[in-house]
Amino acid sequence: MYLSSFKGEAAYRREYTSEKHFCRCVAEYITFYNEVRPHLTLRYQTPQAFEEAYYLSYIKKSCSTGREP
Repeated sequence: MYLSSFKGEAAYRREYTSEKHFCRCVAEYITFYNEVRPHLTLRYQTPQAFEEAYYLSYIKKSCSTGREP
């Protein structure tokens, strides 16, 4: 996650009432960034979906060549 994305999309758009509230908001944003927000550089996939597709293709490739992953 890039800090500039967090600052522009979340940090400066809210007023935090406590440190606990801030930490909860950061955790929510990290989840959003990795599981919901599509990324242009990943062909509009989320980082989580991109990694899952990568590992699945790696497993299929290694199974077809007879090598262990």
